[in-house]
Amino acid sequence: EWRVQQAERERKRILEQRQKEVLARAKATDEASAGEVKDDDGEQETKEEEVKEEDVKKEEVEEDKGPPQAELSEEELKIRFKPQAIPDLTEQVLAESFASFSLPEESDGFAEIRYAWEDQAACKNYVRKWILAKKLTTRVEDLQPSEWFFTKLSDWQKILQEWQLKQKEFRQDPMRREAAKVRAQKEKEKKEREEKRREEGIEACEEERLEIEKQDDLAPVDIFTVKDVCDIGDGEPLFANFMFEDW
Repeated sequence: EWRVQQAERERKRILEQRQKEVLARAKATDEASAGEVKDDDGEQETKEEEVKEEDVKKEEVEEDKGPPQAELSEEELKIRFKPQAIPDLTEQVLAESFASFSLPEESDGFAEIRYAWEDQAACKNYVRKWILAKKLTTRVEDLQPSEWFFTKLSDWQKILQEWQLKQKEFRQDPMRREAAKVRAQKEKEKKEREEKRREEGIEACEEERLEIEKQDDLAPVDIFTVKDVCDIGDGEPLFANFMFEDW
């Protein structure tokens, strides 16, 4: 905008200068033909010329001011890289390559490396922080599991198939299935008795609890003390009642 205004003032100045030259030539021609000019007319023309000269001087003063000075805020002063509306790299290309970004070195074939904003150590630190921050928010497209992962996955799939087969065999055995139902029923009854005691305000002491468990052929199973998940008693696996979502 400032350049447009400056060009417009320059055009007006040149136009007025040409008009003055034309008027001067016409005046010289009139004086030569008419001889003498009245004093009043001369004074009036002199005043007009003085007014025009003052206008030209004002325009020259405006031109000397130069272009307007830009004022930046504190946040803008901290920005050292101009934000781009269109990035240089696509997100996919950047995600595949940003982890290997580094500063130029003389071994790369450069004769001289200059750091304009910070020294070399500060620039390396800036690049390292930028890469770490980018890793937190960038999806890694070329990430592949290691061989260790596939080995463990294969082992787990084999164990899972064995456990599911044992669960199927247990459910098809009527004697084992009946034992599991009895165990579940006794655990349910025991919980109901304990809840009833708590409601009545009678707390069973530790000795009474142990005595009840001794009398109970199928005491509740503590999963943290189970040594074999495939047999917690009477051949019943810990996962006998697992559903699809439990696996």
